[in-house]
Amino acid sequence: MGMWKERERPPQLERRYTFTDYEALRGFLDQAAQLSEAAGYYPDMAFGRDYLNVTIASTDGEALSEMHRRFAEDLDALGGYTS
Repeated sequence: MGMWKERERPPQLERRYTFTDYEALRGFLDQAAQLSEAAGYYPDMAFGRDYLNVTIASTDGEALSEMHRRFAEDLDALGGYTS
């Protein structure tokens, strides 16, 4: 899954995106918000001026589902980031 790190305890996927500037980050966040609304899933996100940390955690505390993995892939497909 590309640059995503998978953790077992607790089950989650983690990734850091970097952007050229705040405007690029803001565009990504707006698209990610639309993706979350459509999927009904809201990952943990923390950001600064030119980066975004995303944690996709298991909703039941057990295992990551196909929905979690697909959401991560959909985030990657948004583009606009440098890494």
